[in-house]
Amino acid sequence: MLNKSATRLPTSSHATGNVPITDSVPHDASFSCRYLNHAPETSHGTYLDGTKEDLESLEDYQDGGYHPVHLGDYLGASGRYRVLHKLGHGGFGTVWLCRDTLNASYVALKVIAGDVEPDNLLDLSLTQLDHSIPGAEYIATPLDHFSVDGPNGTHQCIVLPVLGPCVSPRLWTQMGKDPGLTLQKMAHQTAKALNFLHKNKFVMVVNFRPSNILVKIANLDHLSEDELLALIGQPEKIPVRSVSRENFPAFSPRYLVLPADMSCLGTEYLTDQICVIDFGESFPISSPPDDLGIPENYLPPEVLLEEANAIGPACDLWALGCTLFEIRQQIPLFYMIFDDQELVAEMVRFFGKLPEG
Repeated sequence: MLNKSATRLPTSSHATGNVPITDSVPHDASFSCRYLNHAPETSHGTYLDGTKEDLESLEDYQDGGYHPVHLGDYLGASGRYRVLHKLGHGGFGTVWLCRDTLNASYVALKVIAGDVEPDNLLDLSLTQLDHSIPGAEYIATPLDHFSVDGPNGTHQCIVLPVLGPCVSPRLWTQMGKDPGLTLQKMAHQTAKALNFLHKNKFVMVVNFRPSNILVKIANLDHLSEDELLALIGQPEKIPVRSVSRENFPAFSPRYLVLPADMSCLGTEYLTDQICVIDFGESFPISSPPDDLGIPENYLPPEVLLEEANAIGPACDLWALGCTLFEIRQQIPLFYMIFDDQELVAEMVRFFGKLPEG
């Protein structure tokens, strides 16, 4: 018989035996509940003291992961490149705006994750392609390359030109009253860039899409660092804390940096030329992978339908078609569709019945 001073809980049953379960909770029972007064920590006991939006995952700062970079760091031989701001991040590393102290110019420095070997970086192989083929001028070819040792491994570093915003979806808002001719010109350049890569019979570009096609910029090098930062915004640091509050782990940065907004550069600095970036997921045409690391709305129907031997250079051509539409119209061809079958159905509505076999 239950004590009259207790509250009866609802009766439930075991899934296996339908045995009633009853329990009681005294009126004077007390409970303790632990509330976090900060963001959830990583498996390493670190957490961000602020926003996570537009930032790389703090969890990726570990052995074989990102290299902890701080503003003011000097990287490269004799500390040639001084870090001024962050430009972005991706699955293979972080990208930083740096001052080349040797040439008094601005460059983009891509610091690759520690588990990526030099032999797996097709970015470095771009220098070996035949640059006499038209379209070479629209490829982000490395200017320099070195490695840096850190707490998370040895990191390959690639120096690239500084570039502006991507070609879609809001570029047209910065191009005056009649952006059509410029967008058409950029679409033509994009086709020439892919043709250059395929004519070299070396690289198939897995991630060929507007977010990896940026606008070239000019007239930056004459600006002082203060003048440039006044245009793109001062770096905003988001502090990293340690739960232990003791020795801060060497594998983690002391803060993360929100990326600079290169779209703030006006027409004085933005050109009418494009540049294709990010070959981290590319591969030789002779050695296609089992699957493609590209959003579904840039994949051809044969890949979505998982047909045999579907991955090849034709995937780039489909992605090119989607990209050309998006550059010219400033909206994706296949928009806000997240199901593969619905995406194929939309393709049929646009282009008709899929070919047999």
